[in-house]
Amino acid sequence: EDLDEPTSALDPIGRVDVREIVRALKARGTTVFLNSHLLGEVEMVCDRVAIVDRGRIVAQGSTADLVGASRGVRLIASSNGVAIDPILRRYGTPANDGEWIHVEGATRDAIPALVRDLVAAGAELYAIEPATTTLEQRFMEVLGAG
Repeated sequence: EDLDEPTSALDPIGRVDVREIVRALKARGTTVFLNSHLLGEVEMVCDRVAIVDRGRIVAQGSTADLVGASRGVRLIASSNGVAIDPILRRYGTPANDGEWIHVEGATRDAIPALVRDLVAAGAELYAIEPATTTLEQRFMEVLGAG
C-alpha cells in the first residue's frame, strides 16, 4: 500500500482511524509506504523511516534507531533549600529547561538511584522521565536546521 499524506486534512478522530487502518495492514503483513510531513504521525505508526532532502535520502533506519536512545533524564523537583546540583552531577550534566531540569548523560537505568538520592537529601520530586528525541527534532538535526 502507498499512502501520500493520508492524515493531512483530517480531524483528530480521522487521524486515529487512519492510524488503526495502517496498523491493521501491518498486522496482516502488508508493507505500507507512508509519505507525510506530520512527523508525529510517522513516529506513531512507522517501523522504518527515511528522511529525504531534495530527492536524496539523507538518513534512514528503524524509527527507534533514527530517533535514538535516551538523551538523558528530565525532572521537576523542589530543592527545599538543598543543593541538588551536586547530586545531579553524579549522573550527568544538569541544565534548566523551563520548569524541567534536563540531566544530559543520565541513563534510564539510573532513574531509581537518582530518585533515592534526591529524596534522601530532602528534595521533593514531582516528575521524572527519560529525555528522548522526537522524530521532528532528529529531522531538524539531520537537515542542519535545529
